[in-house]
Amino acid sequence: MKYRLLGRNKVWMVAKNVRWRDLPLVVLLNSVTTIYAGLQRRNWHHLAGRWEGIRQIMATLRQRQGRYPPLIFDPFIALWHPVS
Repeated sequence: MKYRLLGRNKVWMVAKNVRWRDLPLVVLLNSVTTIYAGLQRRNWHHLAGRWEGIRQIMATLRQRQGRYPPLIFDPFIALWHPVS
């Protein structure tokens, strides 16, 4: 169960944070590591979790849309300075 949840959460994290131009490379590397880990450990639960994450990704992103303001990163503003 642990590996299934880790796989699902990894898919959601990538979907939220990756830039569109980097998506093919991320998918390729993720696929290779998934296959390698499955062959090495003989455990395919993480693959089931990634499939679950892919199936639920649109619903998850729709639920989060508009809830959080976009983060603004400016290296010239101190981290303890309140952002308005």
